[in-house]
Amino acid sequence: MADPHVISALQTKKAELLGEIQQTRSRLAALGRDLSVVNDAIALFGHDNAKPLRPIYHPAKGLFVSGEIVRFLFDRIRSHGPQTTVQLKDALLGYKGLSDAETRIKHLVHSKVAKALNRQQARGLLVKDGEVWRPR
Repeated sequence: MADPHVISALQTKKAELLGEIQQTRSRLAALGRDLSVVNDAIALFGHDNAKPLRPIYHPAKGLFVSGEIVRFLFDRIRSHGPQTTVQLKDALLGYKGLSDAETRIKHLVHSKVAKALNRQQARGLLVKDGEVWRPR
């Protein structure tokens, strides 16, 4: 049988996840109501909603904490050897659980990774050999 402290920790984690799911469902219901109000307002002005709209995505603020990308990049290069910008971006997306994120988020992360790598190259901490980055 598992230790009581392990079971307690797992139950706490389960309760946290259930709370997060409940909050997300509440937020989704509120967004659905807001969308319905906007649709009703559009209809009030006599416009039909026949034209499909492409959703506008706003990346979450605070996707990475200060210094997190640089720390991840150095850890990744140290543990897996020289890698390309794309490999590092894909690894960071996987680490953050964003592997299946929409294209806009992937481009944003790619840009952040490229900027972080270039800053570290300017500081003399990384070298770019062809397509791969390695420590100096």
